[in-house]
Amino acid sequence: MNNISFFLSYQVSAGGNRQECHEKIRLLSQKSAERVKLDGLDNDLVERVKTDPYFAPITNKLDVLLDAKTFIGRAPEQVSQFLALEVEPTLKTFSPLLLSRTANLDV
Repeated sequence: MNNISFFLSYQVSAGGNRQECHEKIRLLSQKSAERVKLDGLDNDLVERVKTDPYFAPITNKLDVLLDAKTFIGRAPEQVSQFLALEVEPTLKTFSPLLLSRTANLDV
């Protein structure tokens, strides 16, 4: 589920209208994108959402909703497992070969 879906889901569960919420996000996104593209400024979409009265029912939940950990699922565990089961054994197998070689780099 992406950020927009989270906004929509939480706003709707707080009594908002799904289509109206989507339109509000679209308009705020366009304003923020214009700021980035035309003025070279930072993306301020989150601040716009936080200060828009329409989103008041979920403003206190936005930091949790936007936490990257919300979107990564089992990735940390999967990476650790891949490293332990695939990468480390391969490195052990080939480490004598890798350590016996030298490289010259000319810049």
